[in-house]
Amino acid sequence: QMDAGMASAQLPPPIPPPRALPLSHLIALLDEVVCGEVAWYSGLPLVQTLFRLDWMHDITTVRDTRVHAVLLASAKAAAAVRTLVLRGDVGDEEDFSPACYGLDLHDDVADTEVIRQLTSAEEETQVELRDAKCKAASGSEATEAEAALTISLLEAVLCRLRLRRDRK
Repeated sequence: QMDAGMASAQLPPPIPPPRALPLSHLIALLDEVVCGEVAWYSGLPLVQTLFRLDWMHDITTVRDTRVHAVLLASAKAAAAVRTLVLRGDVGDEEDFSPACYGLDLHDDVADTEVIRQLTSAEEETQVELRDAKCKAASGSEATEAEAALTISLLEAVLCRLRLRRDRK
């Protein structure tokens, strides 16, 4: 654990985020964010859990509105939990790692802005889902299997966005 950042000079620069992720990759990323957050709640350091995702270090470069909203909400949730634990003096260093090592937890962003972004991302996904269902009903998709897969993936993204909004 102590040598986590020692080899960073040898690593290639992080890959910049694409404008839009394929749905299957988006779902994997949203799940990874939740896993990182839960690992931090379990006592591991932020830099080895939630912030091991390169894009968390500079959320402003993320153009995909859904990814941006979820990453911002996760950072804000970590900031809120950290504040509660520190103010309440309810955690030991063996149980909880409150150090943020200079990471940007976006304390300057209002909670209402985070909720607005999550709601906007959810609405964007609902529109995509509605369009996909219309295309499937009209038979304009290449195959029924592709249409069903797209609909299932969009529903999965929508569930994850709602989970994030409800957890914020």
